[in-house]
Amino acid sequence: MSKVEIEQALMLSTAHMPGPYPGFREVRASEHKHGWVLWVSDIAKSPEWLTPVLEEARLNSCQIIIFDSDVEPIDQLKTWDW
Repeated sequence: MSKVEIEQALMLSTAHMPGPYPGFREVRASEHKHGWVLWVSDIAKSPEWLTPVLEEARLNSCQIIIFDSDVEPIDQLKTWDW
């Protein structure tokens, strides 16, 4: 029988992004209906705004980050008005 693999995701508001198309440099990202899905990767290859987000994901053992417009912002991360 195959083992089921489950990845943990960090769900964040799109308010934690500096705009609707902020640029992710070399971080793998895919747009979805309400935001973006990102794969946690090398901080050195990410834009400066994304560094604390990646650190939060790693702190919580998350492999992916989901930015969604329906999720409430959290106090730990900066927000932008756009």
